[in-house]
Amino acid sequence: MDFPEIRFEMDLSEQSKFLTQNIMRQINFIYAKALTLTAKDCQERVRGQLPYRFTIRNSWVSKGIQIEPATKTRLVSIVGVRDDFMEIQNEGGTKLPKRSKTIAIPQKDLRPNERQIIKISQRPKRLLHATKGKQKPFVLPVKVKGASVIVRRQGPERTPLDFLYFLEPQTKIKERFGFEETVKETAEKSFPKRFEEVFNQTAGVEL
Repeated sequence: MDFPEIRFEMDLSEQSKFLTQNIMRQINFIYAKALTLTAKDCQERVRGQLPYRFTIRNSWVSKGIQIEPATKTRLVSIVGVRDDFMEIQNEGGTKLPKRSKTIAIPQKDLRPNERQIIKISQRPKRLLHATKGKQKPFVLPVKVKGASVIVRRQGPERTPLDFLYFLEPQTKIKERFGFEETVKETAEKSFPKRFEEVFNQTAGVEL
């Protein structure tokens, strides 16, 4: 049995207007949440790359990668770095001492394992002022202008010596953080997906 074809028309303008108005009321929320989720993606990406770029000894630097969420009245989400010393790691350049005349670079005799954290008692000033006797560390000049080393005798004789720190008036830092590039690349990939995700959750429809 063939059924007759029935056609009818409906005016959907009111429904479209209602849907548009409701979505527009939520649009700033959608943008804010999508921006915040994107910032979190960037934060996670930067943190995840740290072990591949640096020797990580604790969670301090990772915790310093922080975000500021966006809000409905402020559609900006910020990814930033808490620690000032990471700036030169991002841009590269010449590092100068802040509170002394030289920069102390630990040597393998002091820290055989690069991941080892140096104790306060093993820092240059503590070593030079707290230790007594023939094995007391001392500063030895080297041929490099303005540089020297902190050494310690291994026994009662003058040699052999343990080389604890190399002291130099400045040092070159290579650009290796890649913070800006990582954040930009991640944000460009993440935001469209996050926006669609939040829109669908909020509007209850598929884009």
